[in-house]
Amino acid sequence: MAETTDDRLRLLIERIERLEEEKKGVGDDVKDVYAEGKAVGYPFRRDAGVVRRPGPQGQAPAHRYPRPRQPRPGAT
Repeated sequence: MAETTDDRLRLLIERIERLEEEKKGVGDDVKDVYAEGKAVGYPFRRDAGVVRRPGPQGQAPAHRYPRPRQPRPGAT
């Protein structure tokens, strides 16, 4: 019985560790996408709420898509 409990605990810990690694990888990918958008002129900020998480019933939120920044007249 103790071996079964120990094995199950070990498996749970391994799953958590794998998921944490995947979460870090996804977070890095999200940062790269924000940087890519910012590089082409979109005013992305991670805390600006441009991308919203789904609501409580999983409903897709209304996104607002920012426009690229236009150079000011006379600016070079």
